Amino acid sequence: MDPVARGRDAFDLQVLVRRKAELDVTTSVVIPARDEGARVGAVVTAIREATRPDPMTGVALIDEVVVVDGGSKDDTALRAEQAGARVVTQTGAAGGKGAALQQGVASTTGDLIAFVDADVHDPDAWLAIGTLAPLLMDPDVRLVKSAAQRSWEGDLSDGGGRVTELTVRPLLALLWPDLAHIAQPLAGEYAADRALLRALPFEQGYGVEIGLLLDIRTIAGAGAITQVDLGVRRHDHQPLEALGRMAGELLLVIVDRLAREGRPLHDVGGVPFAADIASRLALPRPVRDQYGRLLDDVRDVRRAMLPPLDGPSVSGDPPPRRRGPSLSN
Repeated sequence: MDPVARGRDAFDLQVLVRRKAELDVTTSVVIPARDEGARVGAVVTAIREATRPDPMTGVALIDEVVVVDGGSKDDTALRAEQAGARVVTQTGAAGGKGAALQQGVASTTGDLIAFVDADVHDPDAWLAIGTLAPLLMDPDVRLVKSAAQRSWEGDLSDGGGRVTELTVRPLLALLWPDLAHIAQPLAGEYAADRALLRALPFEQGYGVEIGLLLDIRTIAGAGAITQVDLGVRRHDHQPLEALGRMAGELLLVIVDRLAREGRPLHDVGGVPFAADIASRLALPRPVRDQYGRLLDDVRDVRRAMLPPLDGPSVSGDPPPRRRGPSLSN
């Protein structure tokens, strides 16, 4: 477990290329996107810089870039294709970011998979190379989370987003202190190996990142999780109301994982703990009408979990990573 996020100066691109060739592994990048026509093309173009084969080895750091289009009403799919990505249309009744990510895993072939958000401003290939690098260099690493200085209206912050700092990191410090050093547990840029991702359930919506983080801790241990520093990153920001719903969904995931670990909340809202408590939340949100009068409103927050692609493994031993000849000898 590395409490300090390593930056790009800790990795040499030529060394990474040689290591990838030595291991004989492949890499994929999955970009979930919905109505991101203004940004997705630049993100794909930046990452595709790493798909060019190294002239010495003929090996590229990234083998494929896939955009999962979640029913966009704009030209997201067209912009992604024009930039060189393979576009997969999100299918099935299950919508949400987590469903898109799981479909991306099912639609790719790489032994190592990096996820990248489509709304990053001023992207570069380090978005994916950074999180893949520790997986290439250390066979014991199973999940790499990104950290970054967040830029918002010209101001730099070393912390995560508002939901991260006000909800998630305090709860991790209280309930899972061995993950408290993870700077941005909800970051959309991270990477893991295919075998592990196919063995885990995916939260259907915004809870996917915290769900994967906690499940990988359970199955592989906190020591298999590390982080890298991606430098300065700027994403589009959500309105406060959306953040409230997101925080509510994340709390439902955390309560669910506590119960799965045998640490349930025995009394929630005055009633004994039950499974449905961790799947739905009535979130009161006072609002003002056009005359400034304060009115009561309630947001219905729900979460759902998609089963693993390859069957449940959260309570057992983690599936082994694919290892090339140099690691299996």
